[in-house]
Amino acid sequence: RDYKSLEKGKMSRHFQFEAGMSLTGTNADTRITVKLSEEGPALITLYNEITGNNLPGGTLGNNTTAAKALKLVAKELLQNKGKALVVAGSNDVATQTLVNAINVAIGSYGTTIDLDNPNKRYEGNDQEFAELINEINRNEVGAIFFLNSNPVYDAVNGNAFAEALAKVPTKISFSDRVDETSDNCDAVAITPNYLESWGDANTYEGYYSIVQPTINPVFNSRQAEQSLLIWSDNAVQDYYQYVRNNWEKNILPSVGKTWNEVLQLGVVNATAKTAGAYTFGLSLGDVASAIVNGSKAFAKANGKDALELQVYESIPMRDGKHANNAFLQELPDPVSKVTWDNYIALAPKQVEKLGLKEFDILSVKGENGYTIELPILVQPGQAMGTASIALGYGRTKVGKAGDNVGKNAFPFVTVSNGTLKYATTVSVSATGGREELAQTQTHYSFEGRNIIRETTLKDYLKDPAAGSGNHHKHKVYDLWTTDKHEMVGNNWVMAIDLNACTGCGSCIVACNVENNIPVVGKDEVRKRREMHWLRIDRYYSYNQEPTAHAEAGHGGHDAGSNAVTKEKEIAHLEENQMNNVSVVHQPMMCQH
Repeated sequence: RDYKSLEKGKMSRHFQFEAGMSLTGTNADTRITVKLSEEGPALITLYNEITGNNLPGGTLGNNTTAAKALKLVAKELLQNKGKALVVAGSNDVATQTLVNAINVAIGSYGTTIDLDNPNKRYEGNDQEFAELINEINRNEVGAIFFLNSNPVYDAVNGNAFAEALAKVPTKISFSDRVDETSDNCDAVAITPNYLESWGDANTYEGYYSIVQPTINPVFNSRQAEQSLLIWSDNAVQDYYQYVRNNWEKNILPSVGKTWNEVLQLGVVNATAKTAGAYTFGLSLGDVASAIVNGSKAFAKANGKDALELQVYESIPMRDGKHANNAFLQELPDPVSKVTWDNYIALAPKQVEKLGLKEFDILSVKGENGYTIELPILVQPGQAMGTASIALGYGRTKVGKAGDNVGKNAFPFVTVSNGTLKYATTVSVSATGGREELAQTQTHYSFEGRNIIRETTLKDYLKDPAAGSGNHHKHKVYDLWTTDKHEMVGNNWVMAIDLNACTGCGSCIVACNVENNIPVVGKDEVRKRREMHWLRIDRYYSYNQEPTAHAEAGHGGHDAGSNAVTKEKEIAHLEENQMNNVSVVHQPMMCQH
């Protein structure tokens, strides 16, 4: 979204159904909490509402808020056929198959979905990698190379992979450091940073780009591609020349460009494929059964100490590859504002039912017996009966800044039907310990004050000043009574379109790097002494009528007249009201 969309009198609508509070969820117009075990039934319910069919399994139990919201979402999707899209974050094939069926029903293929010009990233095969350990144990692997990968740390069962790796005769890691996997290899072939490297890419169908180095390699390193050319005794052993030869033979003639023109442009666009006609012919009975069975696997997570766990990649740390970057470690999580650690996020009422408090340390034990200890973070908007833990932490061989920061949650990931499953059940127990998390913001409600002013699109179209409050005309003082100062050139000002700001925090880390602002570390952040020149404040408000809130379509950024914003009132909210949290992000510029 951006301000220009308002000038056209139109805005997109975003509905989010999720267990943990994600950055995307904070930006949703309407966000509804569902347990992980309810996501499958919710999808079946949505399909039934849209198509009028009656697939079995579309029952959400006591979550009447989600059930009613799904009816409203189905209505809006049908009203916007050909201009809507449904996506799901699950790797489960049955889930994605049903999503495909829904998108067929709302006319998304050929409009919002283009199957002929896809994004080619993330095309790895989970099943093939899971089979690699078995192949190694059968002595079918004589040599193995690792490039931009660290499976000993981030594979489903890193310890088992490390044990199997010892049986491979030749093990080589292409890496810029000795990481967890490199430490188990026979040799480490030091590779340069991507900013020191040549290469090319075909990330999107029809788009070809050149990767150019910005500087010569700082250290005595060599690109993995060039090493492979040399080791294979290729006729062309210089990787730059290899890339150029390929372009001049296979790509440049079709796009009508020279090599130097491509270096200047960086990317060229071949003719995009015309969207084809696609049909959906699968029977959904077995698909629905598979989804229901998957949801039932969470049934045991219904006791006091059992929870449905979702592991996810946090915005600052992602998969942990760059964990040694202190700027990223000290970048606050956009939702929790925590730095230098991961944690177990629980709903406020969940913590209360456990008889614990924020920052108490929980022992978290997975179905496979893997156990870690993490402090509790009270997270408004987290679904009851669920927990969330960020991946990317717990590195042991990444560098001074990233070693032993947080705990590794990758072993909670499992393989199900050939794909990685990032949801499981865990048991939790109090350890009696306590550890304060290093947060950059600890007060999260408006307290009834007009810190942020908002309005709805409907009101804005009537009056562009809607929601901005009372205007007061100020007397204009002029310091130049005789000679006026003439503005020459650009009149620089700063403004932020809050419709476009998602609260991700990229500007924070960019500012830190650009201005060489030092990090202060976990202990100093705990004392609120971080030195960021700008920050993004995140505020919560709660609604006393979540169903009406969703029905009105006001969305996550307009809690309406029923908003509860004072701490003493929030403390007395019921469980369903605590789930119905609205979030807003407000950048605060540097004041110097």
